[in-house]
Formats: sequence, structure tokens, C-alpha cells
Amino acid sequence: MSKKSKEETVQLSTTKIEYVPVDSIKPNAYNPNRQSGHEFELLCRSMREDGFTTPIVAMKESREIVDGEHRWKAAQAIGIAEVPVVFVNMTEAQMKVSTLRHNRARGSEDVQAMAAVLRELNQSGAIEWAADSLMIEDVELERILEDYAPQDDCELNAILGGRTGDMSPEQTAHVRQAQAEREKARKEEDHAASRKDQDIYRLVLVFEKEEAEVIKKVLGDQPAPKILELCRKRQGGAA
Repeated sequence: MSKKSKEETVQLSTTKIEYVPVDSIKPNAYNPNRQSGHEFELLCRSMREDGFTTPIVAMKESREIVDGEHRWKAAQAIGIAEVPVVFVNMTEAQMKVSTLRHNRARGSEDVQAMAAVLRELNQSGAIEWAADSLMIEDVELERILEDYAPQDDCELNAILGGRTGDMSPEQTAHVRQAQAEREKARKEEDHAASRKDQDIYRLVLVFEKEEAEVIKKVLGDQPAPKILELCRKRQGGAA
């Protein structure tokens, strides 16, 4: 797997918000974020009472939404004609990673759909950069790619005992969905148990402005090894 460096990404230097017709932008085809009816109604109520407080992020050329699909849908639902948008020029891989990162930061995503996007990034050679940007450990990444691999028709036929040929497309789709939901529930349980058993300590810290400069001078571009080194020195000194 080739590693895609941060220098190859396109960083937004300034934030320019434009108000555009709500139907002039569109959702992307891969977004794994999911929202319940209650959560959507809560979003609509928030936008009615507070206004559109967070702009949508969308690609400048394709007009596809990178972040903010639910806000876009809520705007349509409550009759907002123009929405605030920050347009960006990202590579296809960066666009997908950015969407996943926004979703993970909010803590809500369809793992099966996310795995599909990660497989695409793996095929394009951007998986290592994506995993680093999304803060996904190697063990977790491997498990996601393996556990949520798509089932082909042969596997489904084996599960159903060779009966797929006697079923209508609607029946096959229904059985496939039911099997996928059962498999997803089982894998999520296994995944949670596996992560619980692993000796992994995840540390997420965010610094801005002057604090960020101080931290960067000490930790550099590879903070994890530097933090480990500092901790080992501290532990040795304490002993």
C-alpha cells in the first residue's frame, strides 16, 4: 500500500461562505452517516430556532456535499431557499476522508458503508494516509476491512442452501438485508469485544494557535513516538 502524504492534500487557507440556492448542491454517493427520525427532527427544530449556524462544505466543481448532508436535507424540509456553503477543491480521496472524519468526530456512521469507502481508498493507494488522518489504529482498520467485506451471490446462495434461484428479486433482497443486519450485529459485538481485549490507549488532543505552535515544536510531525519517548523518560526519572 502506498502512503499518501499530507503535502498532496489541498488545505483550505481561508473560509469564504457563499449563500447558494439549496437545490444547486447535491449529496455525495458514499456518505456513511446515518440519522434517526428523532435526530433529524431535532436538527430541524434547532435550525428553525437558531438559524443555519454551521455552513455546508461542498466541492466547487461537482457541487457534491463533503459535510452537511443532513443540514442540507433539513433546510429543504423547513423551506430554507438559500444555504451557506464553503466550497473547496479537494482530491477524490481527500473528499472521502474528510466526510468520514467529520462523521467520526460526531460519533455516528454506518460501519458497513464506511468500510466500503475505506476499501475504495485502499484500492486507490490512499489507505495509510486515510487511516492516519481518521486516527484508525492498524488493528481496527484490518478488522473493519475484513469483517465488513461485501457478500457476493455465491456466499449468499451458500447461506440460503442453494435456494436463491427460486426466489424473486424482492425476496432475495429482503433475505440479503436480514442476513446483513444479523451479520453486522454479530460483527459489532465481536469488534467491541476485540477492542476491549486489546491493550490500546487512544489519546486525542486538539490545540490551537499559540498552544499548537508550542506543541508542534516539541512533538514535531510524529507526535505519538515523541509522547512515548517523553513518558518513558518521565517514568525512568520517577523510578
